[in-house]
Amino acid sequence: MDALNRAQEKVDRSRQMEYAVTAQSHFRAMALLTNDDSNNVKIANAKQGFVENLDAVDEVSPPDQDGFFTEVRETNARFARSGENVLALYTDGDIDETLKLHIGQEHMISHELEAAMRELIGQATDEAEVATAEFQSDKDTLTATVWVFFGVSLGFVLLVGIVMSLAFVRPIRRIDGVVASVAGGPPSWLRPTASWSR
Repeated sequence: MDALNRAQEKVDRSRQMEYAVTAQSHFRAMALLTNDDSNNVKIANAKQGFVENLDAVDEVSPPDQDGFFTEVRETNARFARSGENVLALYTDGDIDETLKLHIGQEHMISHELEAAMRELIGQATDEAEVATAEFQSDKDTLTATVWVFFGVSLGFVLLVGIVMSLAFVRPIRRIDGVVASVAGGPPSWLRPTASWSR
């Protein structure tokens, strides 16, 4: 169950990271088109959310994925540096150069990160499927064990019932036989015959 929860968390956080990367490109385009600085704040928030989710996913991932996360962090660092350069040009008012740098570099790096997140989603989905299969197998084993235990217990109870029944019934039948013979009088060889009465 823990493995399934971890895998599902990885899927959810990976999707959030993919969204965060895509959102940064869209916010950058909106900032360039509208000169609305609030979009730059949204970019900073999306970057922070991406890093927080990346740390969380890295933490619940197996050690054999360390290389993957190192590459993602390096790509994200390039993405951040490119974003800083684009923001500097934007702040200086050089919109043409800002646009060129955004399209030629920042936007291209965002595609690298999105592809990495899709790969991570695929890995996490595979892990979730394996965890689900293992959970179902464990559940089936537990169910079978419970039914076997129930069957053995029922058989044992029936056997004990039969033994106990016989242990009580036999003596009662003997007593019943004795009582019946007493009620019926003495045995025929002890009964007086007509010749005795003379």
